[in-house]
Amino acid sequence: MTLALISRFWLAQADVARAAAWLPDGRDIPADPRHEVYARQQFAHACYRRAVHDDTQAASLVSDLLPAAQASGRVRDVVALWLLQAQLSEGEAAETAVRRALALAEPSGLLRTFLDSGPTVGALLARLPAQADADSAYHHRLLAAFAPPSAAATRSPANRLLLEPLSERELEVLRLMADGYSNREIADKLIFTIATAKKHAEHIYGKLGVSSRTQAIARARELDLI
Repeated sequence: MTLALISRFWLAQADVARAAAWLPDGRDIPADPRHEVYARQQFAHACYRRAVHDDTQAASLVSDLLPAAQASGRVRDVVALWLLQAQLSEGEAAETAVRRALALAEPSGLLRTFLDSGPTVGALLARLPAQADADSAYHHRLLAAFAPPSAAATRSPANRLLLEPLSERELEVLRLMADGYSNREIADKLIFTIATAKKHAEHIYGKLGVSSRTQAIARARELDLI
């Protein structure tokens, strides 16, 4: 797992001190926003600056990173940056940033990128008026993903109707698969080995009665599990 991911993990746990301890210094790579690793390290710094209420510096980092991410076609990174920009903004500016993230993420059906951004993004999504256009179903899926645990997919009728329901961890792995994460990225994200990620994938395939990742994602969407 990279230092940037570890730092963001501790931020998600609201442990700012540990997050600071794991922030990468970037001395081992070129200081260039077009460099993917450097950009993600700087994104971790931006998330940290927001956590310590240094919104000015966080916003400056986002402004530096966005053009390069857009030019490089790194969709997930651009979505994450717009969502961070939304959290650093207020009112109409925040809603505009979320809408841009929605429009960009909808074709790929990204979920985890929104969930990783935290409850502030969920609240912003809930504030947006319903849209009578192509992204409305995706918008509703995101709102459902931010729903309290009582509405979690593990308790959904479709999951309970499976011969062997998916566990919460398997659903988490499945959502990351749907977001386009590789086995290695899933292992890094959830802090376990690649072998464990593959084992979870095998269990998911077996429970859904499929034989590939693509089939698993399609079947899960049919069942409204993701």
